[in-house]
Amino acid sequence: MASVGARLSAPLPARTQVDHLIAEADTLYHRAASAANGDKVTLTSRSVTEPQREGAPPAVRSVFAPHRTSLLINRAQRDSRMVDAARQILDDDIFIHQSRVNFQRAIHGTGFFWHSDIETWMSEDGLPQPRALSQVILLSRNRATNGALMVVPGSHRFWASCPGETPEANWETSLKAAQQYGTPTGEQLETLVGAFGINYAEGEPGDVLMFDCNTLHASANNLSPEGRCNVFGVFNAASNRAVGDRPPAASTFRPEHIASRETQWCQPSRPVDNTVSPLTSTPVGVEMDFHGDPPMLHGERD
Repeated sequence: MASVGARLSAPLPARTQVDHLIAEADTLYHRAASAANGDKVTLTSRSVTEPQREGAPPAVRSVFAPHRTSLLINRAQRDSRMVDAARQILDDDIFIHQSRVNFQRAIHGTGFFWHSDIETWMSEDGLPQPRALSQVILLSRNRATNGALMVVPGSHRFWASCPGETPEANWETSLKAAQQYGTPTGEQLETLVGAFGINYAEGEPGDVLMFDCNTLHASANNLSPEGRCNVFGVFNAASNRAVGDRPPAASTFRPEHIASRETQWCQPSRPVDNTVSPLTSTPVGVEMDFHGDPPMLHGERD
């Protein structure tokens, strides 16, 4: 991780457990598709639709904070093998700063422009330092042909200062349409790609990608007949919680379901050994209530 900023690991969950996660993502998709407020991210909406393209039917792009409404996804994201790796890399306890399920449909799925996540997390969420990393659980085949994530290995060691001023409520559209702010210039992109190249994070269902919060990455439109779905999460160092009454480069913080600030959701995550207690299907849709020990979910025991 220290040398390239990204690593794709061998499958973590067993195939049957991956099947449960795929079914869970499908349930979340259909619940979100039936909602009427998915045109843009709002203070209350937990999903957003794809940018509308001519001739393309409406489709869900992302479902936010699934670790709060799905016990299955919560346990998957707290898998001890990922949590222990994150603790070692960040030299700290961790908590989930953000999570979402991303869907990139076949033929019409849109991508994300080049960006470094920490630029937004510091300027709009108020994280003090770049001490976080992303984990992506692949729920489908990820190939260059169907919009697999592109990363610039080694770019995490360089800070690409992004021009422009963050507009009011930038989060309403930045997670849906093409990102216009918090992105590198053409010269910066040419320099970093020229120095380090581009790698495609290709993998199979159950593979896990982890990358540094400052790693430059993007994804292209999916023009293939093969859709793509991944569970995305952010491990933030426990000592790196958002601070202040307002973020440094925005008038207000992003909504809680986009970036965690509530104390109960910023407690150190307790890792789960999913090899001992296999992932199984569970009801979804109601935000889980934490009592005393936030990582302990109802019905879960050591």
